[in-house]
Amino acid sequence: MRAVFTLTVAVVACATLSFPALALTQAESDEIDAYLAQYMKNVRVAKQVTGAHGQTISCVDIDHQPAMNYPGWTGPVQRELSPSAKAAFPGVLKPAPPSAICPPDTVEMVLPTRAAIVHAGGVRRFNSKHPDGSPGNPP
Repeated sequence: MRAVFTLTVAVVACATLSFPALALTQAESDEIDAYLAQYMKNVRVAKQVTGAHGQTISCVDIDHQPAMNYPGWTGPVQRELSPSAKAAFPGVLKPAPPSAICPPDTVEMVLPTRAAIVHAGGVRRFNSKHPDGSPGNPP
């Protein structure tokens, strides 16, 4: 019985250290709302399905995906490479197979949710490649 209690305490202690507190300040909540509003600006979702692991997969219009919100982006999506651009790639380029769940002219995406950002510990940590939220050292 004592071993079970000790193991339970160890698991709870590790879980407490592994996950950030889920209580948000008003500033953090506002930052998440602003991030999601900017990220989802002009995004058109044609269809949503639940994936094999329970995540929501969105079929986003190829011309209205989140990357189009980047200020430096101009022009429509280039669907085919020019002959000179194809020559820059060694080997044979094969087109991506059509999606099994999304209609033509859409891309499969798992869009960020408020819950995912809160679980990560905030916008900075959500967008970070490193668990502690640091930018890391370049190679």
